[in-house]
Amino acid sequence: MKYIKIEPEVIVGLGDSSYIDFSSKFAKINHLHISLEDWLGDDLVECYPAFFVTNDLKIGMEKEHFTGFEIKSFELTFDEG
Repeated sequence: MKYIKIEPEVIVGLGDSSYIDFSSKFAKINHLHISLEDWLGDDLVECYPAFFVTNDLKIGMEKEHFTGFEIKSFELTFDEG
């Protein structure tokens, strides 16, 4: 099986209303708020401890029956910083 390594753009900005439990080995995200300053338009970006995909990529991943991920909604605000 061939694997391709991807390195998504890292975005900065966990918002103030994020609620993430870091007390165990894997972070448990109860509510995720991203305060976005800039986005270059990539379909995949990351902000620890989560990855974010556009709706087009989400549809493509589901169409191809990819596994090992869970799609959840999150709060998004724009920071004019």
